[in-house]
Amino acid sequence: MRAYSRGFFSPHYIVEDAGESVELRASGWLRVRAAFDLDGAAYELRREGFLGSFVLERDGDVVARADKRAFQSAFDVEIGHYGCSLAKTSFFGNQFGLFEGDEQVGSIRKGMFTSEVAADLDFIRALPAKVFVVWLALLLWKRQDASAGE
Repeated sequence: MRAYSRGFFSPHYIVEDAGESVELRASGWLRVRAAFDLDGAAYELRREGFLGSFVLERDGDVVARADKRAFQSAFDVEIGHYGCSLAKTSFFGNQFGLFEGDEQVGSIRKGMFTSEVAADLDFIRALPAKVFVVWLALLLWKRQDASAGE
């Protein structure tokens, strides 16, 4: 699976996986809102309120949720009845792992000098859920860049 920016300064990403692709259209301050369409359904990714959960909605129904851990570059993620965590695995912050307990089951990494993202999320079946997890990593990278004074 890979994701790449539509342009150097574009907040929009193309996400491709197993022959399918969606355009993730980001908006809002620090890109805390995004949307995409897939198979006739409208998906919205957003934060509930100022300090609430991050959610993936399909036609208005929440299908995945993530809660940011305080003072960490990490999320606790629920996709239906499945739970995992997304946490930084590299000192420089360009790689995240997905964990079931202490076992790493997936990864998301960004190139050092590029906006391209590569992800190993084969344990997640549905493309919308994969897009949600990649979007969470993009949010953490955006915040990291903002705090570094990019």
